[in-house]
Parts: sequence; C-alpha cells; structure tokens
Amino acid sequence: MNDILATGILGILAPGAIIFCGFFMLFLKLKRRTALKLLAWPLTVDLAIAAIAFLMHGGNTYTGGMAATVAGIFAAIGTSTGRHLLGYIEGNVYHAGLIKYDPRSLK
Repeated sequence: MNDILATGILGILAPGAIIFCGFFMLFLKLKRRTALKLLAWPLTVDLAIAAIAFLMHGGNTYTGGMAATVAGIFAAIGTSTGRHLLGYIEGNVYHAGLIKYDPRSLK
C-alpha cells in the first residue's frame, strides 16, 4: 500500500515540479524590468501559468491534470516569493524587495 501511495504522490509532484521549472527558466530569460512589471500582477501571472500548464498537460488523464495543478501551486508560491525577494514595478514606481535594484539600471 505504501508503494502505491508513494508512487502516486511522486507521479504527481515530480512532473508538476518539472513543469514549474520550465516556466521558471522562461522567467529567468526575461529582462529584469519586464519580470518586475509582471510581478506587479501576481494573480494574473498565476492564472496564466496554471491555464497554460493545464492546456498543455491536463489532457485526459488524472495525473496530467494533477501535475498541471501542482505546477500552478508552485507558480503561486514562486510569484509570492519573487515579489518578496525582488520587489515589483507598479506603473512607474519600483517597490523594492529584499534584493534591491537601482531603478535607473533596470532597462
């Protein structure tokens, strides 16, 4: 019984984490200013990532749908953490996080 439970949980968490890593790698490729502007809209970013993950991986299987759901949850954690660590740009105002940038250097 434990093997079935562990395989099921890992079968959902691992693909969800891998899907999230793909979105995270795309986020790292963005220009810093663009990334900080996206972090000003956390709910929109979370919903977009969850919707894209579900459309790509949800399919007709329970495991794919759950993996997409896990990726959406990881995305929500990632955007909250990103806002806290990096800050965000709302309009033309930079709200600094724990890691501070010089607003003039953000292009």
